[in-house]
This record gives sequence, C-alpha cells and structure tokens, in this order.
Amino acid sequence: PTGTELWRYERALEQRGLPIASQAGKGLFRRQEVQDMLALARVLADAGDSLALGALMRGPLVGLTEEELLDITAALPQNLERPHAVPRFSLLTELSDVTHPIARRTLSILQDLRWKSRATTPALLLAEAAEWLAVRPILAAREGDRSARAAANVEAFLERARPYGVTGLKRFVRDITRDWSQGVPSNEGRVDAEGDAIEIITIHSAKGLEWP
Repeated sequence: PTGTELWRYERALEQRGLPIASQAGKGLFRRQEVQDMLALARVLADAGDSLALGALMRGPLVGLTEEELLDITAALPQNLERPHAVPRFSLLTELSDVTHPIARRTLSILQDLRWKSRATTPALLLAEAAEWLAVRPILAAREGDRSARAAANVEAFLERARPYGVTGLKRFVRDITRDWSQGVPSNEGRVDAEGDAIEIITIHSAKGLEWP
C-alpha cells in the first residue's frame, strides 16, 4: 500500500481485533481522537464557537447525547438585550446557567484553560487540556488494542502545535483546520511492532529489507 492508503488496511485489521504496528500512515485527520483534539483546540481558540463545543461535548471525550445538549441549550436564559435571539451554549455561557453535572464540569475546565491561552503556548495548553479531560485514560478504555495508536495520534497532533509560540493558538487552529478541510495528508503517530503484532509497511519503505 501507499502511505496515504495505509489507514484502510489498518482499519480492516483493527475491526477484527488484530494487533498491528505499521509505518505511520498519512490519515491523521481521519482519526476520531484527532478530530476530538481539533474540536478542543477550536473551542479554546474561539470562545463563541458553539459548533466546536457541541462536537466536543457530543464526542467520545465527553459523551453527551444530542438530546442532553438540546436540553442544556433550551434551559439557558434569554439575553435581555436580544430577546428574540436563540441562546447558544458556548464557552461564554455562565456556569450557573448549566445544571447538567458533566457539561458543567467540562465547561468549567474549558473556561479555566481559555484564560491560560493568553499566557502559554498551544502545545502546553492542549497537553494540559488532555490531562484535565482525561483524554489518554478515555482512549485506553475506548480503543482497547488500538489505544497505543490512538495515544500516538494525540501526541502527533500536539507535536504539530509545538512550533507555535505564546498567543499562537488561533493561528495554529486556522492552519490545522485548513489542512483538515483540504484533506492534506498528515503523518499519523508511529507505533512500533511488539510481539505478534502485524506490521504493515509500504512497498517504497520495504526496499532493501528482508524478513526471516
């Protein structure tokens, strides 16, 4: 296979519960854990991005249902200055207006991180967000045999943020959202072969190699 098509083989093997270790493919943005991290980054970069917050809250990292999100939004008070506007659930929402315990806790964490975004780098901010939201334990529980690969992809996402300095979060989000929307091939995290794992490698990379 070519690097851009490795994910097809990986997914087929993973769906059958077979351990794999492949040369890093190019489908980083296809991975659910990376889409979750992108939604997280978008929320922290733009407090008014209710779509990104909804995607994060509804995604595997938080796990709210659409019905729960609708109930949370419906319970928000009207803006007295804009009585005809429909309230939006965003990082600008007052904590006291949210009664759902999981949503309230997550919103509190995100609001605290949002304040820190002005004085820290995107890589450090997102790494701290991953810790506070228990991203790695959630991946370990959710992904099973694929947890190492999922964790490696989160690290690959964080690595892409490292070149950006303090106050560079919005630029990072703009750049990575552009790459995601344009389908730019991006390297996934590398997981080395262990034990009886099936190793996948491209024809190009296999040149000159020998297996016993």
